Amino acid sequence: MFIATLSFSLLSILVKYLSHIPAHELVFFRAIISIFITYTQLRYLGISPWKGDLKILISRGVFGTIALITFFISIQKIPLGTSAVLAYSTPIFTSIIGIFYLKEAVNKNQWLAFSISFLGVIIVKGLDKDIPLLYFVLGIISALSSAIVYNLIRKIKQTAHPLVIVFYFPLVALPFMGIWTFFDGVMPRGWDWLWIICIGLLTQLGQVCMTMALQTTSVAKSTTVQFLGVINGLLFSIFFFREKYDVWAIGGILLIGIGVIAGLYAAKNEQHAAT
Repeated sequence: MFIATLSFSLLSILVKYLSHIPAHELVFFRAIISIFITYTQLRYLGISPWKGDLKILISRGVFGTIALITFFISIQKIPLGTSAVLAYSTPIFTSIIGIFYLKEAVNKNQWLAFSISFLGVIIVKGLDKDIPLLYFVLGIISALSSAIVYNLIRKIKQTAHPLVIVFYFPLVALPFMGIWTFFDGVMPRGWDWLWIICIGLLTQLGQVCMTMALQTTSVAKSTTVQFLGVINGLLFSIFFFREKYDVWAIGGILLIGIGVIAGLYAAKNEQHAAT
């Protein structure tokens, strides 16, 4: 999950840099790259993508598409650090949904860790009062959609290969984003093509690592690490896009980091207690 979070953080830099290309077009090219890579790997391994719980797999593709397009739009329209703060509220939604959908318990120490990290998110978000309501809502939709995806992946952990689960995102996204791009697209030029390829590769790496993580441990444990994406986003926004944050923002970042460490420690202690 750490590798996945880092991949998505690096991806966000490229999406922000390519703000002159519409978000839906970037998702379209990303889907082309992903479906080619994933299908090639499935063929090589002799795994059929058409077996398994198709209802859950297609749902994973639908909510994954919603999560990615809203994430890309928010990255391009609001400061990178703020979009990261909104997107990485996902662990809270993931844990709440997991309680009811997967019947996975979350102990009080993990809730405390979530609360500490989320307090850091609120502090950082509260500093950006100029964010338009539309993009704030899109950021929350992205986080909620991602949380649904994580629970769906966990639900079919025993019946679907990680590559099959990843395959259904571009399978669903490609036709919708393709039509959207046909009517409202911009022709990439020069180095744009290299960065688009990098977006596809980073998203593919992130999706595969995320899926593997979610298939091996509870959603609450695995997604705790995602709060580090907020720190990555804020640091990248400072160094690459010269966005500025004051002492309160730094304090929020520290709270997020403390919450992540506490959450991992709580999950480790729970695992030891269970064994």
